[in-house]
Amino acid sequence: MNKKGVLFDMDGTLINTYENINFKQALSELKTVQKTLILKVLKSRVRSFSEMEQKIREEVEDPQEAQDLIDRIMDFLLDHYDHAPMKNEALTFLHYLKQKNYKICLCTNNATDVVNHILKHKQMTPYFDYVITSQQVTRSKPDPQMYLEALHNV
Repeated sequence: MNKKGVLFDMDGTLINTYENINFKQALSELKTVQKTLILKVLKSRVRSFSEMEQKIREEVEDPQEAQDLIDRIMDFLLDHYDHAPMKNEALTFLHYLKQKNYKICLCTNNATDVVNHILKHKQMTPYFDYVITSQQVTRSKPDPQMYLEALHNV
């Protein structure tokens, strides 16, 4: 069987995620306890949204307080991605691949809700045949699980 498929990452590949991100502003709006927790989570080198979410739930005793912090982070990310520019010619390349009948899969360590929002906001939804996020697998990238699952679907 000869399949034609292309796997994409999102952050830094399709979107200039790391340009103009203002972590200092985001942290300044948090309580001191929350800032300390976020810095602790970042220092633990979480690689995905799901790992970050799990770490916050482990560290914060009150489930509602943990969820509130996760929601604030989600709001920050959505706002950031709304203003993050696409990489030059990303849509043109996706369109080209679709015209050539390639199956296109997005493999990202981001959160499912964030990814769905980005794809809609950046008008990329029609290009992807399959999307895999860190919340849909048990092991996030760089573990190959996400890619292996994608191979079965493209």
